[in-house]
Amino acid sequence: MPERTPSILHVASRRFTTSWLLVAMSLGCIEVTDLRSTAADPDIHSGQIDTGFVPDTPGPELPETIACSSDGDCVAWANGLPCITPSCTAGECRGDPVEDGRACSDGDPATQGDQCRSGVCDAGPTVCICDSDAACAPFDDGDGCNGRLRCDGCACVPEATPPGTPCDDGDVSTIDDRCEDGGACIGTRPCLCSASGDCSKNVCEVAVCADCECRVFDDAPGTLYAEVAPDGAVPEGWIATSTSTQVYWRAGPSPGLRATGPGGTYDHGAVDARLTSSRIVAPAGPALVELVIGLPSTATGCDDRLEVRIGGALVDTLCAGAATGLRAYPIAGEQDATLELRFIADDSDNAGAGATLTAARWIRVAPPACGNGDTEVAVPAGPGQLETAPDIAAFGLAYQVIWQDDDGVSTRTIDSTGTPTGPVTLVAAGGRRPAVGAGLLAWETDAGVSLVALSALLTGGASVVTVPNVTAPDIDGTTPRIAVWDGSEGRLLDETGTNLFTAPSLWAPRAAEWKSAGALVVTSVDGVRLVASDDVIELPGDAPTGRPDAAAGASRVGVVWPTAAGLSIATTNGESAALPKPGATAPAIAYSIQGWVVAWIVPPGGAVAPPNGDEPLSGDLSAVLFTGTLGLQVPYPAVATFGPGASAAPRVAATPGGVMAVWVAPWLDGDAQTVVVRELESPLQ
Repeated sequence: MPERTPSILHVASRRFTTSWLLVAMSLGCIEVTDLRSTAADPDIHSGQIDTGFVPDTPGPELPETIACSSDGDCVAWANGLPCITPSCTAGECRGDPVEDGRACSDGDPATQGDQCRSGVCDAGPTVCICDSDAACAPFDDGDGCNGRLRCDGCACVPEATPPGTPCDDGDVSTIDDRCEDGGACIGTRPCLCSASGDCSKNVCEVAVCADCECRVFDDAPGTLYAEVAPDGAVPEGWIATSTSTQVYWRAGPSPGLRATGPGGTYDHGAVDARLTSSRIVAPAGPALVELVIGLPSTATGCDDRLEVRIGGALVDTLCAGAATGLRAYPIAGEQDATLELRFIADDSDNAGAGATLTAARWIRVAPPACGNGDTEVAVPAGPGQLETAPDIAAFGLAYQVIWQDDDGVSTRTIDSTGTPTGPVTLVAAGGRRPAVGAGLLAWETDAGVSLVALSALLTGGASVVTVPNVTAPDIDGTTPRIAVWDGSEGRLLDETGTNLFTAPSLWAPRAAEWKSAGALVVTSVDGVRLVASDDVIELPGDAPTGRPDAAAGASRVGVVWPTAAGLSIATTNGESAALPKPGATAPAIAYSIQGWVVAWIVPPGGAVAPPNGDEPLSGDLSAVLFTGTLGLQVPYPAVATFGPGASAAPRVAATPGGVMAVWVAPWLDGDAQTVVVRELESPLQ
């Protein structure tokens, strides 16, 4: 190299604001002084200072062209060449040169200021960027596992770190951090427990040992163990697999995920697409997995289906056409509660939208070990007040209680801790025999049955609809359906008061969340049946002697009714049982995570209650829990001690946190009667 006179050099036409570069002849290359002060200069384009810190090779020349349908098909074909832009033109990949002068890297850490020329990365001047290891320190990222930068001639190059070299992975919970072959720093997480009993917790907490870690939660109904609301991507830690390259779990047209094809349907042949959650271990005590899932499809039957597995066990199967909605699955005791959703289709013979998942959560529903104990709330207005005809509905972990009194129809809310608010008078005097459910309130008047949204009534913006010449309202369903009676026929109404269909009934019918449009539970002298607009089920059991009650739960409807021998209970799954409780009347039913809860009144002295079941004689309130397929009957403890003197039909409602019963009892001085609400203590604790 001919001798050169020292001069000032402006590298790659980029402005250095913190130093000048003095260039001098030294050891066969251009010596750059004070280069370290330029390392963080924002005006220096990435790639203009080659330190060897990030290996960067320009790759080979362009290969022969290949067929393509989009520019994306040509990215891999271009092989990472920095000075060409790959594109798909006329069905073939081609590489167009970028503008001359664009910064690039020729892969040689000893050159600086490399620029694109005619589609090729042209090397810039050869420079010395170091004369010692210390000169490389500003370019080092501080990660000891990917190699410390050392000065090798004129370039900073990484020196391999031997596997097993001590390091710090930045996680305070790991120990013995070491470098691995791939350059990562990996620590060992110590095992903190082998069983849940090894975990420390407070009195009002519950703990579980999972994967050698103690996880501690509040011991209260509603405590979240885990929750996800997919925003269009598979949640972190979850795994999605599919036997099809077309149909798999992906972002849906609405919030959440959908197992579908690129066109929004799964009409792409047989498929088995699985979505598996990260591992979730539930602590001891009853819990609930709540899912918002469905299977929109034009197919029929279960050849196309969505299987739900929890901890490897199949807990539900949604057949083609199942509407998206909230479904809850109980889990008991300490167990693996990992969720798997498996979408299966057998052919291309449909244009359905595919399985959906909008939300999933794991929540504790066990009664608290250090909570409020039995919850009992009386709602009297004072001596002389007459309260009757109570009803109760669950929403979330809270309850809405309504009743008839001297002022009209009143309500109060009871939250998950048993704390009441109210009472509030909703309807002026003249309203009677109210019903509540799904955010709707119904009551009798002299003109008929009136309907109104409860929220609108509480905020003063109510629009009341009155259906003439009917009585005995009852409400059920997440989409409210209202049963009324004209004395001989039951009618099923929607929330606007529109009649959906009618069916003969000996006594006032109940509404039931069954089929897409809802159903009526009607009675005759021979039996009880469930009637929908397109289906009828004759329920097994003895002939009814009074009005039935119905509730939905676990993808089925349960119905209870009084008989000459006691009570009959049946479900739409064909399950049935009998309670030999002669004289039992006014039964009520609700579905809890532990099973079906049935409550009733037995009038004293063999008295006979009115058959319509709304105003029976006073008696003792009792309740029982049916678990499994109605095969096991477990009495609720001490129910008779808090129920004597009950009158009016008892009602029950269940949330994930427990079961509430509501009834009417004599007021303290005997001048009146008052609505009482009490949480039933679980018989399975």
